Formats: sequence, structure tokens, C-alpha cells
Amino acid sequence: MAGLFFFQNRDVLKMIQNEIKEKLRQIAKSHEKDGLEIIGYFGSFATNSENNKSDLDVLFRTTKIAADKYPGWKIFNLYEEVRKELEEEFKLKVDLADIDALTEIGKKYIIPSVVYV
Repeated sequence: MAGLFFFQNRDVLKMIQNEIKEKLRQIAKSHEKDGLEIIGYFGSFATNSENNKSDLDVLFRTTKIAADKYPGWKIFNLYEEVRKELEEEFKLKVDLADIDALTEIGKKYIIPSVVYV
């Protein structure tokens, strides 16, 4: 996806969302062995309110596999690797959010808007 473009046409927006979901699925599959699960995305791309300054907000969770494979602070190396891979793929700034680290306020506003992959 050589950079995302911003359209108001519903068909084009649906195509963009489908492309985001498919690419996230592919990247998620490549990190299953690491114990990182990409759940979906939220924020402006999920609500079709993105603009040329928007980032892509990705919701994930880690499993026991990740905790065993990346003990202690090493888990942040995995997060950084995945974030960089996503930024390279989408040509956008990417923010990662761990579903297990969301506060009650975060859950209230993020979970309802997630586009699940």
C-alpha cells in the first residue's frame, strides 16, 4: 500500500479498510510463533475519519509464548520490531496498544471502535 490516500467515497473507504485488515492478518500470522496476536485497529482509520496526519492505531495482545520467549524487558524488542514492520508496510506512523494494559477509560472508548482482523 504505497501510502494511504484519503477519500470520502464509501466504496474506496471500504477497500482501504479491507486492505488494512488483510495486511494486518498477514503480519499477525508471521508473529504467531512469537506469541503476539494482532486483534485489530482503532482510531481514525476505524471510524473513517483519517486525514493526512493520521497514524494507524493497532490493538494487540501477547500470550504466554511471548512471555517465555521474550522475558522481562526483551518483550519491548518484539513490540518495536512489529511496530517498525507495520510502519514500513503502511507508510504511516503506527501506535501499538496492548489490550491487557488498557485502563477502564481506554476500554470504554477503544474496544467499541475496534475493527477486528
